[in-house]
Amino acid sequence: MPSPVSARRIGEWALRVLSIALLVVILMRAWSPSRAIARSETVTEGSAAKLLPALSMRGPARIHIVVDSVIPPVQRDWIGAIGRSGTVVTWSGPRIAATAATLSRIADPAGVSELSASVPVGSVAIVRDHVGVIDSVTISQNGLRIDIPGAGTGVGVAAGASTAWAAAPDSLVFKRLLIEGSAGWETKFTIAALAERGWKIDAITHVAPGIDVREGAPASPDTSRYAAIIAVDSTAVLVARGAASFVKSGGGLVTLRDASGIGPRTDASVVLERRADADVRASRAGNGRVIHVGYKDLWRYRMSDDDSVPDPVAAHRAWLARVVASVAYAPRIAARLDSLADPAPFADMVDRIGARSASLGAESPLRTEVPSSVLFGVLLISLLLELASRRLRGAR
Repeated sequence: MPSPVSARRIGEWALRVLSIALLVVILMRAWSPSRAIARSETVTEGSAAKLLPALSMRGPARIHIVVDSVIPPVQRDWIGAIGRSGTVVTWSGPRIAATAATLSRIADPAGVSELSASVPVGSVAIVRDHVGVIDSVTISQNGLRIDIPGAGTGVGVAAGASTAWAAAPDSLVFKRLLIEGSAGWETKFTIAALAERGWKIDAITHVAPGIDVREGAPASPDTSRYAAIIAVDSTAVLVARGAASFVKSGGGLVTLRDASGIGPRTDASVVLERRADADVRASRAGNGRVIHVGYKDLWRYRMSDDDSVPDPVAAHRAWLARVVASVAYAPRIAARLDSLADPAPFADMVDRIGARSASLGAESPLRTEVPSSVLFGVLLISLLLELASRRLRGAR
């Protein structure tokens, strides 16, 4: 059994080793200021706005944010700035879905906009504007695409705790349409459907050789006057004469079944729609686009007695208007900046703050130790105890 003097000496050496270790840790922290603060903060989404100023002043070593809904863009910027100043920022929120949305104006005088959104499969997407809910859709496949009439402001798509707000679409400059064909039901109802939709029409109807009925002031196709030209059949001489140059300069051409030979020749085309007897094909030529509708007697759909189509006239009008909108030349006027737009909130959070984490995560030893002030106090006590012990036994 060691003597009391030996035990005291062992204790003194232990206190000296402890003092040296504490001094090393304190010096390391002084040498690395970014690690001097060893405190972590857990912030909920609701308290973030109130705590951000204080967190900016304190500069904790770590901040973990628990969110139940998407953090507003201003707070994302603020938290990202705190992270760039040296604080480790993590966040978690299992209900935050990866949503994104964009709203594009269709070249349609009826004022239709197309909403395209990315929403996780199996979720319920709620489409709304600043007034209220427009529709709700259960997502069975990746993505969502719907037409929204009169969408002059932003539109939001909510899934889970995420809401992606698409900015207001650009405005379009609508020019006229030039329609040409022989007298018949196809020409008559093509003109009627597009005029009902809101298009301003210049039309030539060939009644007999040398006898035409003109509506508006038909002229040679030019993008300064026309958004698109439509050849109903092979009698569309004026359209055929200028179709190639019109399309290559950016205009749009629609040819119906009997006018397939009109327009620029292209090597490749894409099938947009197919039925038993024919299909609808699209192709590019220069800066413009061409669509050929191969269906026979398209006008008959306007007279359909199919009970599954509640309003065949409206269905024919909308279908034909969408075909024209796909090729029409309509210059855009950029919408003013929408401060409420947040088209991809989840992606923006990852970009500004970092990837989502499941928990607070492990911290380095230096960041989980007690504050340096406490370490300094323990160091003083250790030195005083060693000094007192040595004095009491008569050593220096």
